Amino acid sequence: MKPFAEAFDSAWTWKRPRLWHRRFELHAGEHVLAVLESRSLLGSAMAGESAGGHWRLRHEGLLRGRVHVSNTAETEDAAVFRPRWFGAGDVSTRRGQVLRWHRADFWGRRWELVDSGGLTRLAFERSPAMLSPDARVEVAEASRRDPELEPLVLLGFYLLLLMARQSHAAL
Repeated sequence: MKPFAEAFDSAWTWKRPRLWHRRFELHAGEHVLAVLESRSLLGSAMAGESAGGHWRLRHEGLLRGRVHVSNTAETEDAAVFRPRWFGAGDVSTRRGQVLRWHRADFWGRRWELVDSGGLTRLAFERSPAMLSPDARVEVAEASRRDPELEPLVLLGFYLLLLMARQSHAAL
């Protein structure tokens, strides 16, 4: 896999390579930067892989539980998402960053991670297709050197997948 730091010259897109599979790949042009996949049909835990290591993403608790992202080689969480209302919430990282996850447009296709100064660090724009949970990722210049970029990119897409799963279950 290509490291994130070497892929800013291409657009980043999360894609599902095969329909009905719960495996997603982050592409930058022809290169794969990360993989996120579920090995269980019923659970919400997912395994991720990037040049920075192997990751575990899991939702814990009922209703407004928390989402934890951890590197499998370490014991401490790299990031924790604490939800608020309507999908928004706060992300705390191991280094002490606190970012706000919020909807950036009326329809909820665009979601952003914003720092305490109001600057967008990461943006995710979902594809409008129902069966295609593709999403384009925009990385702000200030986030390109952030050592916590990988878990945040994985977390952002994981949150989009959780929201899509919950909205389909409500129908």
